[in-house]
Amino acid sequence: MVRRFYLDEAGKRRVIGRFYLIQFGIPAVLLAFEVFLALVIEEGLTPRISRPLSALVGAVLLVVGLGLWTFFSSVLFRRLWSLFPVAGEESKFWVYAEGVFGLVGVGVSMPALLGFFHFLLARDVAVGVTLGIVSLALGALEARRFEARVKEAADAVKAAGEGKGSSEQGDEG
Repeated sequence: MVRRFYLDEAGKRRVIGRFYLIQFGIPAVLLAFEVFLALVIEEGLTPRISRPLSALVGAVLLVVGLGLWTFFSSVLFRRLWSLFPVAGEESKFWVYAEGVFGLVGVGVSMPALLGFFHFLLARDVAVGVTLGIVSLALGALEARRFEARVKEAADAVKAAGEGKGSSEQGDEG
């Protein structure tokens, strides 16, 4: 009897736990630290640069953050899963998934990270918090997509494994 690697619930729980920790934990910690710093800085919440310039920089950082999320979530995700059938074994599916989904979580947290650096440099809490909230919203989106993406990856691995198995049988005969 063949064990279905993608149905391993323990592996799935481990991956989703790390995935949630990265994609929600990083933005939440950055937001909390930003609010804490804003409360303890003597000058208060007065930005170091003009509000319009800060808003423009924030808009550019939002576009860059969304671009990074798209890269990690789409391009890198698909490229890494296309390499798995060549480089990995089916039994290592969840170990590989942990790394791939961890990178997606890093992509999700990019807007929050950019917003935090903007806060440190410009001391504009509104832009930093907005970018942090965008990261949390992206995290919620990725959480909703998790099951479908795991199934998509498992189907790709199964299809590649079946193709590899039929070519090996052809070589023997």
